[in-house]
Amino acid sequence: MAEPREQRLVFGEVADEYDRHRPSYPAELFDLLIERARPDAVLDIGSGTGRVATALADRQLAGHAVEPDPSMAAVAKSRLPGTWTVEINDFEACRAEGRSDWPLITCGQAWHWIDDRRGFARAAELLAPGAPLALFWNRPEFVQDELRHDLDEIYDRYAPEMRSSLRGRGAAPKGEIRDADIEHPATGFGSVEEHRLHWERAYTTESWISLLGTHSDHRLLDPGLRDALHHAVGEAIDRHGGSFTLPYRVDVTLFVRDD
Repeated sequence: MAEPREQRLVFGEVADEYDRHRPSYPAELFDLLIERARPDAVLDIGSGTGRVATALADRQLAGHAVEPDPSMAAVAKSRLPGTWTVEINDFEACRAEGRSDWPLITCGQAWHWIDDRRGFARAAELLAPGAPLALFWNRPEFVQDELRHDLDEIYDRYAPEMRSSLRGRGAAPKGEIRDADIEHPATGFGSVEEHRLHWERAYTTESWISLLGTHSDHRLLDPGLRDALHHAVGEAIDRHGGSFTLPYRVDVTLFVRDD
């Protein structure tokens, strides 16, 4: 019997597709992080294929990317310039280039795969005094129109137990920061800052189906069921004109290291 697949690592099955089809983030996010931290280098954790790291590298920042999946890390390494290094490791155990004075740690779309207690403790060890740990997620904000109604019915029929952020009705987005973490920051952190940004992205039937195939909830479905779900979703989008624009909200939380 095959070993159960670990959900946080299934992205490596489609690393190249993940890199091509996952949305990035608005430029405003990186402007915010750079203005707030004034970093000379960045530690990017749960780096995946390097979507955050490459955006920071494009802004002339050096850094170190930490990613547990070898296939995802290989894509990141191929995309990043020589001013960046890539470590295949869990963040909780990472070497982080031996530094304990990082001016900024970033984690895009990945903190929910990290153990809160150990993760905050490790971040506090690695950050310079007064430096932020920046956690952020893209949140789809579906327009409740006829297309979304049809897509909700398709998920109710094919995958009623799924709570993917992409399903609309009944979604349970990953990565919610608990109120307790904001009101009473973990040891080593003195304050918390919250920011909210907005942007949007246009999708065609093909690009939306490609995106679905990179989400762990969809990857863990039986392949036959996944194909049937994706086919039905594609037919629904085609019936509604073959394209749509999806608004995104970016939730950003900065946990600031004690001085």
